Amino acid sequence: MTPRLSIIIPTYRRNESLPRLLQALSGQTYDNIEVLVVDQNPDDSVPSWVTDFSATLPLRRIHLTEPNASTARNTGFKASTGDIILFIDDDLIPSPDFCASGLNLLQSHRHTVKCLCPVIVVDGKDTGQEHVIPGTQFKDTSLHRLKNSITAAVFFEREFFEQTGGFDELLFQFARTAEDQELFLRMTARGMTYWLDKSLRIDHDETASGGCELRTDQYWNTRERCIRSWVLRHRIHGGQRGHLNGHDLFVLSRSAFLNRGVLSRGVGTIFRNIRLLRKAVSESRSVIAPHLECYRSIELINHL
Repeated sequence: MTPRLSIIIPTYRRNESLPRLLQALSGQTYDNIEVLVVDQNPDDSVPSWVTDFSATLPLRRIHLTEPNASTARNTGFKASTGDIILFIDDDLIPSPDFCASGLNLLQSHRHTVKCLCPVIVVDGKDTGQEHVIPGTQFKDTSLHRLKNSITAAVFFEREFFEQTGGFDELLFQFARTAEDQELFLRMTARGMTYWLDKSLRIDHDETASGGCELRTDQYWNTRERCIRSWVLRHRIHGGQRGHLNGHDLFVLSRSAFLNRGVLSRGVGTIFRNIRLLRKAVSESRSVIAPHLECYRSIELINHL
């Protein structure tokens, strides 16, 4: 019996790339699938696309009233029925054999590989391979262990994803970025391994508008979101759960302004980064305070 694949697509303000992705999924060589489109558009703009593709895809739409990439993925997972989960962003373009190849790799190494990432290809160039851990290649394969990754496209065995605790909805609400980095950081802390296969590739359209717009937003907006994500992650994963100790503050300062890239830009840039860091430290304290029990132990975090 072939495993059922649940494909979960969070979408937000992607009026052009989402139909293209659905068209690509309609042409997959693997057909035991279900597709869940988690629509975060407040104007209810996606239903016509669901109707158009329902003739060729076993497709369901779930509508959320507030955009949150973590909530969208968790909600899609809880509504899914598949043995294997594929989280895929709405600006990716899979080849016709992408799903079949990913599932074949998981089945071939099912005793070891429970989480599988492809190589993301942008304008013909491979990205993400710098995160491969040296010396961890699976013997006689193109599989390599990763030290961190992103969830633009990632396969999980269902039970394995449940064991991760899911995506952090509070983090995305606060910073609007880096929820995938936190998930992989938590997986590493729990001793859970994840893999990249260099033979599994998927194209990424970086020109697609919409989404969280981290790449296309103004520099200081992006900078603020990154700093906010760093601060809240340190409150979650630092030495004192929910709090920042001296070491955390030193690392955050080094990331925010005590580095060559910022120091070389002058006093104005330095002080602006300091203000962003101070603001993030202050606001994150009140944001996480009602949820401290949820973060008491990395092993016990569960957002599902």
